[in-house]
Amino acid sequence: MSNFITLLLILLLVSGCGSTKLAEPRTVFDRASGTWDEDDPDKCWYSHTIAFTENKDTMIITYPLAGQVTETDLRKDFNYSIVNLNESEIYAFLEDEPRLTETGDPVIWIFRMIDDDNYCWGRADWPVNACTPKRMRCIVQPPPE
Repeated sequence: MSNFITLLLILLLVSGCGSTKLAEPRTVFDRASGTWDEDDPDKCWYSHTIAFTENKDTMIITYPLAGQVTETDLRKDFNYSIVNLNESEIYAFLEDEPRLTETGDPVIWIFRMIDDDNYCWGRADWPVNACTPKRMRCIVQPPPE
């Protein structure tokens, strides 16, 4: 009888192993996608969304009304052409970027995931750890437009 129970336990364990699938690791695209806020993630009044094209070559940041590039350049959509990435950073050029580096080159922006609920922006021409104020993942959905 004990051999039967042992065999039954082995069969149960083996059958369970075949159907168990480990969770896929989250990519920087998965972590960055969503709704974010610059001031208060509990209210999300100044929110923006981050999404990616299907082939992951463009990051799209959308503001309900408008976000600011410069004092005179306001946009609803910001399209970033991705040139490089790693597990926590995305290197990209903002399309129609009016700003240049001190040497006159186009700005390479570095989207940095601080953790799963916070990110900031760096630039390739800034000191290594320099970053804008952090943005926070929205806890609640933003109010309708």
